[in-house]
Amino acid sequence: MTRPEVVLYRLRGGALDALVDLVLDDLLDRPAAEALDPGRVAASLRDALRTVAENPSLEQEIRERLESARSRARTVTTDLPRRLPPELQDAAEEALAWPFPTDRDLLLRMMDHAAMHSLIRDVLQDSLVRFARKLRSLAPEPGRLPGFDAARRAPGLGRLVALGSGVAAVGSAMAGALGSELEHQVDQRAREFATSAISVVLGQVVDTLTDPGRADAMAAWRLHALRAFLDTPSDTWTRTLDRVEPDRVADLVARTIRRLAARPELESELEGILRKGLDLLGSTTLRQQLDAAGLTDEWRARTREVLARTLGDLTALPAFERWLTNLLADEAKS
Repeated sequence: MTRPEVVLYRLRGGALDALVDLVLDDLLDRPAAEALDPGRVAASLRDALRTVAENPSLEQEIRERLESARSRARTVTTDLPRRLPPELQDAAEEALAWPFPTDRDLLLRMMDHAAMHSLIRDVLQDSLVRFARKLRSLAPEPGRLPGFDAARRAPGLGRLVALGSGVAAVGSAMAGALGSELEHQVDQRAREFATSAISVVLGQVVDTLTDPGRADAMAAWRLHALRAFLDTPSDTWTRTLDRVEPDRVADLVARTIRRLAARPELESELEGILRKGLDLLGSTTLRQQLDAAGLTDEWRARTREVLARTLGDLTALPAFERWLTNLLADEAKS
């Protein structure tokens, strides 16, 4: 048996497993920050994004993925809570139920928008107009006043009745014209008042929502919102997804990818983000990080399986045997 054959035999007979363990131990005991080269990773990510952006069929591929997602969603019959781990749902409910007051400035910045202004204005105006019309409907019309009815019923007072009827008719016409003008005035005044009151109402809403005395009530509402979200039947989400226009989404996603890929500073920005993330790890090793999360054994087992399979497939290739033969032959010559 030649020397290359002996080496291959030993590698395939168990030495490869020892090599995999050696590699894993070295990885686990290195500082976690050394696992990545931010510059190289950033350059690779930039190149990958540019490759995607240069694809002329990008919109079509995104559209097909959206259609595929919609098709899969239609086959889902299990509601969201049943697909979530109970521990995750319990943790989310506990966090949202904490009675902490919302910061007023933060909430005001979020709500102080044209869409919210329009909503407040429409609600105020509609409420004022309906209230004014309700008051108007309670007032008797001139033609219905008791004096006119009595004049019609009184015997021997034909002229007076006729006169009363004429006055009543005129009064009704005037009331109708006046009512139309009043309605116009009410609509105009209500609109003006609602517009001027937007800031006041918005401030009152924000004050109410951020009142420390309402912290418990707001916590109960957040919990209710989460449960309502989780309890929504799957077919409701499917109907909502069906309303999405794939062409518009595909166009938006493709344009966003191409704009990002065209940024001159994209690589430096990605590198900066990676370096900040690695700085958080400090000098701790990957083993320490995994031990803290209780994932060392699982990570090692899964990584070992992948490495052993990959290296095993590699050593089985004729090309690897030729490479090893040439390597050992060069060593013998030297």
